[in-house]
Amino acid sequence: AIKRYLLLGQGDFVQYLMDIVGPKLSEPANNISSFELAGFLEAAIRASNAQYDDRDMLDRLRVKMMPHGSGDRGWDVFSLEYEARVPLDTVFTESVLSKYLRVFNFLWKLKRVEHALIGIWKTMKPNCITSNSFVKLQTSVKLQLLSALRRCQVLWNEMNHFVTNFQYYIMFEVLEVSWSN
Repeated sequence: AIKRYLLLGQGDFVQYLMDIVGPKLSEPANNISSFELAGFLEAAIRASNAQYDDRDMLDRLRVKMMPHGSGDRGWDVFSLEYEARVPLDTVFTESVLSKYLRVFNFLWKLKRVEHALIGIWKTMKPNCITSNSFVKLQTSVKLQLLSALRRCQVLWNEMNHFVTNFQYYIMFEVLEVSWSN
């Protein structure tokens, strides 16, 4: 459970969770209910392959809201935690679980960047080319706009490439090796 959920190894679960909690986590942290987020967590479990995992293991997975200030957004305070029970709590002590929480927060922020990049591109690309105002533009203006759009696409590709490779490095070269050890 720690590897799949806290270390974001269960990809379909993580993607679905990002999709459904994203709008809520964009709100101020003071306006977000942990009970509502727990409902989103349960929905993500039911909608992904996580539903086939042991129910006892899934019941130990919880939403945790970190301490927050008045300017924080939900993205800044959202976390998942795993409740280790006997006999696992001898290995997964509070100290160890707090380290996993820090790793989760880092990975969650990295996933958020990837999710935001994909969302921006999905919004920008089709709307620029297919809008009525684009069709009505003069040819020279269209060419300038297409040139700027191409530069944006190259920049987006470079950012996405970096984030994807960085995620790969962290997940497979760092965490997977550390987990094996």
